[in-house]
Amino acid sequence: MKKSTRFNILIALTYSVTLIGGMFLGYKFLKDQGFQINRDARLATTETQKVEDIIHIINKNYVDDVNADSLHHLPIDSLLHQLDPHSMYLPATKAFELEESLEGNFEGIGVEYYILNDTLLVTNVLKDGPAFYAGVKQGDRILKVDSTYVSGKSLPRSEMIGKIKGRRGTSVLISFLRQGSTVPTLLNIKRGKVDVSSIDAAYMLNNETAYVRISKFGANTDNDFIETVRSLKTKGMKKLVLDLRDNGGGYVTAA
Repeated sequence: MKKSTRFNILIALTYSVTLIGGMFLGYKFLKDQGFQINRDARLATTETQKVEDIIHIINKNYVDDVNADSLHHLPIDSLLHQLDPHSMYLPATKAFELEESLEGNFEGIGVEYYILNDTLLVTNVLKDGPAFYAGVKQGDRILKVDSTYVSGKSLPRSEMIGKIKGRRGTSVLISFLRQGSTVPTLLNIKRGKVDVSSIDAAYMLNNETAYVRISKFGANTDNDFIETVRSLKTKGMKKLVLDLRDNGGGYVTAA
């Protein structure tokens, strides 16, 4: 009976040592990876968790060694600016928009716009998109989307864009104010799949020299470029001017 009791105690001690050792090694591993253990879980915030996750990613992937302890007290934007001028943080909504633009297609009406003084200004109408066929013009100002006025309102950018975008097959009623006009134009536009080429321009400068401008390196840039070059060769291209000015980058594989 005594042997059995001592044996059970020994097993319990062994489990305890193993558990404590595992907890210590786990803590050390997380700390080495850049995570910090919060002593009071109730004090943890979403912002704090974001900072911890970002520092973990930096420690794992950044090209140079980083002193993680010097970054913990900084807000997210300042934290990344400490690394280099090219590192930045994109919130989930903006990251999704960027991914959409690089993938080469999305569902919506097919316009690019800029928010100027609380007004959505159409800067580009994508060829063969729903807005193109509906008659939307570059320079049009969007006043109203369905029943919501967006002009002169301090609406968040994501909310403005969210009212225009949507699943293909659905419709959106948009009120535009055209340059030189005081009367709004009302258009009912059916959303659809919009293909976006990263080749902004492609044409012959003379009998043997072609010009191609690429604004970003998206998922389809390599295929778009190959097709463009083939087309230009049929027109006599022997030399090519490749314009990458203001190219914001994109997928490394496409570049």
